[in-house]
Amino acid sequence: MDRFRNLISVRRRESPPAAAPGPTEPVGAFVTAATLVTFPVASAVVLIIWKALGQTPLELFDGRAGIAIAAVLVGLVIYLVSYKAAENLQRQLGEFGIAVINTFILYAAAAGIDVTVLGGTAGG
Repeated sequence: MDRFRNLISVRRRESPPAAAPGPTEPVGAFVTAATLVTFPVASAVVLIIWKALGQTPLELFDGRAGIAIAAVLVGLVIYLVSYKAAENLQRQLGEFGIAVINTFILYAAAAGIDVTVLGGTAGG
């Protein structure tokens, strides 16, 4: 019987000590850097910027051009917020390339472009 008891050994883990409660730092923004880099928030911000710029008298911000400008602005902000000085040029170019791809994805989402890929069916 001891052989079986040794096979099934349940040990209770002790939880790590809780951090001492302290004052939280107030955040002076609705959208923080941590939330901006999430796709739902970033794409919503693109739409909000596009709608806000569309209220200006400049025709440049109407239609898809306004969406593109808003997507580039948000993509650039996300890139600058997450930028870390890389030791080599190859890594910096890779990170910039990812930022460009993210900008296109934000544009496509905000413009309502159907980008169903990987075997999905478009249009139902």
